[in-house]
Amino acid sequence: MVIYFHSEKIAKTENELRYSLIKKQIDTMETLTFGLSINVLLISDRLYGCAKGLKEYLQNSTDITAEYVDLVKASSDDAIKLITEKPFDFLIIVGHLQDDSKYSIVKHFQSVNKYSCVAFYALYTALILNLSKTYGIDDLYDREKPLDELLASMRRTYDMKQFRKEEAQKGINGDEQEQPKQPTGFLALLRRFFLR
Repeated sequence: MVIYFHSEKIAKTENELRYSLIKKQIDTMETLTFGLSINVLLISDRLYGCAKGLKEYLQNSTDITAEYVDLVKASSDDAIKLITEKPFDFLIIVGHLQDDSKYSIVKHFQSVNKYSCVAFYALYTALILNLSKTYGIDDLYDREKPLDELLASMRRTYDMKQFRKEEAQKGINGDEQEQPKQPTGFLALLRRFFLR
């Protein structure tokens, strides 16, 4: 019989370790740019060390503004208010949210920011894939891969969303063309997973 002791001290040490691993990548990163100003909102209710490190990493890129809402200290309503006040290009959930009611943030984000991306920054697990399907989360950035791969993937996603936005605007202006339907949500996530 194995007994697991989980204390606040162990959790704090784990978060400090995750933060230090990301901090090492920040120290060696090259300056990457998107060419435009990108706004990223990070949310988490568990992996605050990882989220803090990811925020610092993203802000080291010259054209990314990252904000973090710690859902342990703040409420879902605080995150929803921030989403309503400021347009974000990405909503990144660090890990998964322990409280399923907090996924209402995702639904609100998707309704306010039609051409934006919601993604997990987590490990590839069955739980994450199931949550992606359940809540219509577009993408998954693997937490075990180097962060420069995250930036490259974000760049591809951003370019694709901007292209779709421009195509939709052309359709409004009378240049409407039949577009093939692209997989979204869980199907897009599986497609990206197998194409990597």
